Amino acid sequence: GHLDIVVNNAFDGGDAKLFMEADFDRWREVMDVNLFGSLAMTRACVPHLEATGDGRVIMINSMSVQRIQPKWGAYVASKGALAAITKTLALELGEKGIRVNALLPGYIYGDSVEWYFNHQAEKRGITFQEVYDEVASETCLGYLPTSEEIAGTVVFFASRLAKPVTGQMIGVNAGHWFNG
Repeated sequence: GHLDIVVNNAFDGGDAKLFMEADFDRWREVMDVNLFGSLAMTRACVPHLEATGDGRVIMINSMSVQRIQPKWGAYVASKGALAAITKTLALELGEKGIRVNALLPGYIYGDSVEWYFNHQAEKRGITFQEVYDEVASETCLGYLPTSEEIAGTVVFFASRLAKPVTGQMIGVNAGHWFNG
């Protein structure tokens, strides 16, 4: 049939180096994946989304644009640019009947977070559960959402329930931080 919804879920976390130690070629690679990959996919899909009269573009962004930490400059820069372009695309594509929104997830509990927490536990000489509990205690709800829970917000943005919503970014993070 036709294309109604595009979900851009690009991820390259960068090299986790301080700015003064960073390799800008590596930063460009991160931008190519996280920003330009999402833009290229969106551009390729716009004619199809426009043809439906009710297209949706959903950007999976990151809490890192609100909760900035050292050594994540390349990632933050790419996702910050993605946040800005989400609003720009909402303005430019709205007249074509296309809504553009974003999610700003925090930690998404799954294999990669488990690996990272195990790495942190080993590095700090504590247990995985202590690391998990420490991070989860920073959220209002006391836990880290799963990818299935994050997907619920994607489904909302994709649904008719979100018909009047465009140019918005929703934090999906169990209250780890508040957007705005």
